[in-house]
Amino acid sequence: CFFLNDTATTEIYTEQIVGSVRCVQETGIGKDITKFAVPVYFNEPISMLQRSGEYMEYAELLDQANEQEDSCLRLAYALAFTLTPHSLCVGRVKKPFNPLLGETFELVDEKKGYKFIAEQVSHHPPISVAHASSPNYEYSGDFAIKLSFTGMSIEKKFLTTSIINLKKHNDNIRYTRPNILVKNLVLGQMYMDYSGQIKMRNFSNNDHGHIDFSPRGWTTKTPNKITGQICNAKNEVKYKLEGKWDEYLKAIKVGTKEEILLWKKKQPVENAEYLSLIHISEPTRQAEISYAVFCLKKK
Repeated sequence: CFFLNDTATTEIYTEQIVGSVRCVQETGIGKDITKFAVPVYFNEPISMLQRSGEYMEYAELLDQANEQEDSCLRLAYALAFTLTPHSLCVGRVKKPFNPLLGETFELVDEKKGYKFIAEQVSHHPPISVAHASSPNYEYSGDFAIKLSFTGMSIEKKFLTTSIINLKKHNDNIRYTRPNILVKNLVLGQMYMDYSGQIKMRNFSNNDHGHIDFSPRGWTTKTPNKITGQICNAKNEVKYKLEGKWDEYLKAIKVGTKEEILLWKKKQPVENAEYLSLIHISEPTRQAEISYAVFCLKKK
């Protein structure tokens, strides 16, 4: 694997890439694309296990949730935690590589006080599981997904629920994720969007809440806008939620109208360079160890 900076060299592969995309369009429409091979440049240079570790980028939100005495506010912070991974997807329209069966990835953050581990437990269909633990919480999730290809877009659906346990109040929280959409695969600028809801329920006291995502349309005035609410066990709305999934989330307390900023996205690293993959050669298949050549192209 090597870096490719020469624009002229990159253009050599443009025709090949366009032809491969057309081939995928012809053979993949309506299918689950996890079940057949796609060109390597449909992937970003990272595995699904590493991608799942990004869920812990804002792990401090679970520490804050654990300290709240208001059970509905605890749920609001937990919802903010589940929202944050989507903010890291801005500009990242390619899928991670499927890990090998039994492959693991570990992440230990001594500053934030958690240990995270993920493992690939199924190859077909590809399923990853993850678990994080700290003195304040435990997080468990799996990434069983279905990727559907429509010709001009890809839709990613999560098939399972995830679990958050807050230890101070013995909260057992479960939630579902929204659908992910990658649009304009061939024509126009590719972008990522979301549809559906994040639904969350605390099974210890029956508090519940949700965040609604509205896909971008021709008449959308505020892209990426989200709304939601937190209700208690009696189904009384205690907090309204407002924000943008790529920027911030705030809670507004019903009655007093007090605003609480639950989460705000961190500023990106200065001078960060984003990389994409280009396939250069086919596997050799001429010996016991077969290899192919790839390169990383600076965007």
